[in-house]
Amino acid sequence: TEQDSAHEYTFKVFDSTMETLRRVRDNIDVSAVEQGVAALVSAGRVDIFGFGASSAVALDAQHKLFRLQINASAHSDPQIQAMSAMSLGPGDVAVAISQSGRTRALMDALTLMQESGVKVIGLGPGASPIARLCDIPIYIDVEENDEGYAPLPSRIAHMAVIDILAVGVSRQKGPSARAHLAKLNRGLRSLRVDADFTPDKKKAGS
Repeated sequence: TEQDSAHEYTFKVFDSTMETLRRVRDNIDVSAVEQGVAALVSAGRVDIFGFGASSAVALDAQHKLFRLQINASAHSDPQIQAMSAMSLGPGDVAVAISQSGRTRALMDALTLMQESGVKVIGLGPGASPIARLCDIPIYIDVEENDEGYAPLPSRIAHMAVIDILAVGVSRQKGPSARAHLAKLNRGLRSLRVDADFTPDKKKAGS
């Protein structure tokens, strides 16, 4: 509320997020997770769809799968999503991310995919229209508060489920995934400065 101190709203946001994650963890369908991991590992191509706040989750999923050598792309534009849906085919996988489960443009894209034989993994509320259009729905039921001062814990919950799928894919790929990730980490070290690095403020401001 407007009367909350920094201490109060800091702890409220953390408490709300942790409670949301606990509820999602306790209710997640592990068999759906296993099916989703198997589909991702065997996919020829993975396209990830998300609008608004879900677009950030889609980009995070693309990053996680890209690191695991999966041909993945994230799309948040409805026209690009429609073209992607029409270009996917059997053997490909789509990941539909929706915090409301009722986004019309995403439902239109999923309908196009059903006609092409694409396997669809869905992250969103159970008993929602989008969940019913997915082959592998992973239900994420979060009560959202539309008041201006409320956080969005569902975004964190969706990202946690993406992490779960990425861990499952890495586990399925085994030593080859671990070797590739180690190679990436070694390469990225050259892009980082030492921990005791001190920026030259005069040079930075010139």
